[in-house]
Amino acid sequence: EPAAVSQVAPMSPPALDRLIGACLAKDPADRVQSAHDVRLQLQWMSEPGSQSAPALLGVAATPRARSTALLTRLALGVGVVGLLAAAYLGYAQSARKSPVMRLQIPMPSDLTLSPFWSFSAISPDGAHVVATGDRERDGQKLWLWALDSTNPIELTGAAGGYSPIWSPDGRALAFFSSSGASLYRLPLAGGNPTKLCAAPDARGGSWGRKDIIVFAPSASGPLYQVAASGGSSSPVTALDSTRGESAHRFPCFLPDGEHFLFATLPEGPRGFPIFVGSLGSKQVKHIMDADCAPIYAEPGYLVFVQGGNVTAQRFDTNRLGLVGEPLAIGDAPAPSEYTAEPVATASRNDRLLIQRLTSPRSKLEWLDRRGSSLSTIALPEGDWLVRALSPDQTFAIATRDRDIWRVDLERAITTRVVRDAWNEVGVALSPDGRRLAVDLGKSGGLSVDIFNAGGSGVAEKLKTVPALFQDVADWSPDGTSLLLAVLGQKADQAGDTSWDLWTVPLTGGGAPAPYVRTSAVERRARISPDGKWAMFKTADAGQLEIFVDSYPVPGHRLQVLSGEPERECWILWGRDSHEVLYSDKHGDLISLPLESVGADLRAGTPTRLFALPEGMTGIRTGDGERFLVSRPSGSTPGPSLQLTLGWTGLLRR
Repeated sequence: EPAAVSQVAPMSPPALDRLIGACLAKDPADRVQSAHDVRLQLQWMSEPGSQSAPALLGVAATPRARSTALLTRLALGVGVVGLLAAAYLGYAQSARKSPVMRLQIPMPSDLTLSPFWSFSAISPDGAHVVATGDRERDGQKLWLWALDSTNPIELTGAAGGYSPIWSPDGRALAFFSSSGASLYRLPLAGGNPTKLCAAPDARGGSWGRKDIIVFAPSASGPLYQVAASGGSSSPVTALDSTRGESAHRFPCFLPDGEHFLFATLPEGPRGFPIFVGSLGSKQVKHIMDADCAPIYAEPGYLVFVQGGNVTAQRFDTNRLGLVGEPLAIGDAPAPSEYTAEPVATASRNDRLLIQRLTSPRSKLEWLDRRGSSLSTIALPEGDWLVRALSPDQTFAIATRDRDIWRVDLERAITTRVVRDAWNEVGVALSPDGRRLAVDLGKSGGLSVDIFNAGGSGVAEKLKTVPALFQDVADWSPDGTSLLLAVLGQKADQAGDTSWDLWTVPLTGGGAPAPYVRTSAVERRARISPDGKWAMFKTADAGQLEIFVDSYPVPGHRLQVLSGEPERECWILWGRDSHEVLYSDKHGDLISLPLESVGADLRAGTPTRLFALPEGMTGIRTGDGERFLVSRPSGSTPGPSLQLTLGWTGLLRR
């Protein structure tokens, strides 16, 4: 084996070693696909800002040093191009099967991708990638990469954009917008986006050859269709009550532009039921069950997740059925928060794009009211996320690697309470800290499990609201009720398209009842320490608002925050029931004092307490003086875009 370039030229980027190794691979399937792909990789490595470029010991370069470095890089580049060209030409003639190469799309250091599998897409010709990201906390936007450049460009007019959809000819994009609660079309040659139709909380879409877009406008309900030129939308599928269906999601057109794949909820024992539908009929055909919605990828495969692997299987587009056995082509990325979300997108020229999510290594740490560190809990390494804090602040409930743990904060002892919970599990501790309410159902939940908080198993099952999803928000301090967030009641699957808050009585035998039920999304809520008030946030048409209202019967509402773009926002009760805390758009924790005026509340002057830790995933407090946070314990890479060239070569290994 020849010596690595980095041994001869220590300043060369590590990616160069990998590229040369791919050119010299003995197995033709492991080699670079073309000289064009070699050129792309060299450009990415050499352009300013590339994460593949070597760091110069952290010292700012002078103009002379930068000039010298540039000449050195150019000289090295010329030599490397010659070496790579010779290696490629020497082996190209012997290649008998499609080579495979995995690349990472260069990411600017100040751009953070949104952590969802379906928030990125490769163009039909494989030359461009679009993804949702936030640059320097400037809000969620769409960014476009040309694969011969390292620097993405912001797409004008796509603020709040997510789940991008390429047109079949690659000249336009459709996307959903959290700020506009609608589906839009954007020409890439220039111009402003055009609103096509309403889509308040979308779950994927696909643009077919007949210039029709099929999409899921909400988290529950059927799929809809709309002309790519705009107009009224109409249902293209119908929920099947005999199968207990609650939602159709993440459609993907087949090549004929008439038929499309989609996933249904709730999840069954073998995964999500996958069907083929068509524009001309509401009749559907069940083809498989999988752990996520599949995509169609040329030349004739479905790509999906099964058993923790990204998997491909032949698909006959004539008889609309699977052929042969599924083949694993790689490990699946860390799960996203969207249920049944597709794992990849594909171009027509054998390129597969996967957005890789990572589970961050994190720690639990106590902060004081100024944000200074008081102590760190000495726990085993893991993706710890604080979910609840006991009333006496001696233990916490936290998740790690999909399990729920009781964490003794004084002795740093952990006890597993629940195995294999889903990512967005909601939990609440009883006022005495002895019981833990947990919703374990990914979808179709009908009950909440009440566990012994000490880890001795399920104590009881609590009948709640028959719905598509539910989250436990809080447990009232007097122990008489739970506050739940509910989406997609089974009594109104098509009409109930947003999260609402419900109260579930624990005593007296009463039935669950709506607490706040509007067209907006009401999901996160906290009950005050005296049990008389509830604080909750809402999202409507891309706008964030925070309210405090009387509990358990609303009617004395105080608005805490209004008129801000929708974003991640933490809400807490502080000192007794006379202070609420929330995070502002700058990432600071804000204190707002409250004063009782008869049966109502009056707000005082907000005060900034401290900047929340970068990358914080959870925060809880019992008294407003100390704050238990889960935060990164080191440098953790954010979501990344992995591009596989010649991906079908993986099927022959």
